[in-house]
Amino acid sequence: MKKYIPVILLVIIAILGCALGYEIVQKNRIGKETAKSWHRFVLTQSVQNYQDLARGDVESVKGTLMTLAKLEAEDYVKKYGRETGTKFAANLSEANEIYDAYQATNRSSK
Repeated sequence: MKKYIPVILLVIIAILGCALGYEIVQKNRIGKETAKSWHRFVLTQSVQNYQDLARGDVESVKGTLMTLAKLEAEDYVKKYGRETGTKFAANLSEANEIYDAYQATNRSSK
């Protein structure tokens, strides 16, 4: 029985190694798919913004950019926390302020 213990331990280690490798591959693949989706979204939105500007629809582009800025600001705070005392902290809070002002303007004009 004692001579099987090293073999059993090696099998367990091999199984855990395979499971870890699988997890790493899956996370990497999910990360690549997310990045690919994000690039597709940015490209599609950029084309849409260009077309809107070509038609003179500046308000549509402003709305899109403000929504993106707000979402990115919220995502940044969720992932990295709120920044204070840096130049970027001002940009982060300004994104929220601009979005809120834009939303208030749109609500009052409707």
